[in-house]
Amino acid sequence: MFLVNIKNQTLRLITIGIILSTTISCHTHLVLSKENVSQRKIDSTIISDEAITAYYLPYKKSLDSSMNAILVYSNEELTKAQPESKLSNFFSDAISATCKQRKIAFDFALPTTNGGIRTSLPKGAITLRNAFELMPFENELVVLYLPGSSITKLAQFIIEKGGQPVSNFILEVKGDSISTLLINNQPLELTKTYRVLTSDYLANGGDGIIAFKDAIKKENTNIKVRDAIIEYMRNEQSAGRTLNPMLDGRIKIEK
Repeated sequence: MFLVNIKNQTLRLITIGIILSTTISCHTHLVLSKENVSQRKIDSTIISDEAITAYYLPYKKSLDSSMNAILVYSNEELTKAQPESKLSNFFSDAISATCKQRKIAFDFALPTTNGGIRTSLPKGAITLRNAFELMPFENELVVLYLPGSSITKLAQFIIEKGGQPVSNFILEVKGDSISTLLINNQPLELTKTYRVLTSDYLANGGDGIIAFKDAIKKENTNIKVRDAIIEYMRNEQSAGRTLNPMLDGRIKIEK
């Protein structure tokens, strides 16, 4: 009797399935022909939901505590400018220092463009929040092997953009010609292959750096750009030092 009930139940389910599939196939499929879209401004007029606020408040307090942790102190506010700035010099030199400490081999660094530096750094205490605001993206550092003949193409990009954050790289331009191009204080050799420390975003053609498409090899470091900066800040703080980057003339463009 038990087996018969199962068979009957199965038969009924199969029958219902056939009827439903037949019925659906006999009707025209619905197609969206019009949609109404509206926007709602998010401002102080929106009343917060106390239940939701109470739910996430412990997590917010924990996050705020972490993000407000002081990494290092700066002697002055660091802001962007071109062709070079104390902020861009700090950005590229901090990343270079971290990678050198981790025994990553490279000849010079262009870890981001000016557009990739998203904010300034304040005078005084610099927190983890400041570091995330400075570099909010999850980009990772890579090393590209670039022919020397492509370095001039990269230099032209830097010139056209009015200067970019670099380290171990000196570029001087007078008028329409490059008067100085040094890597690790040595003149550029067109037949040499150079190792460029940069981000995976730029390595993949981001911000229009076509010179990086000439790379003959790429090595991943598995280090996030932001993490390299944070590590440098913490090391400086542990050593009892403050941030005090200088302008050293690494990029000079005279028209």
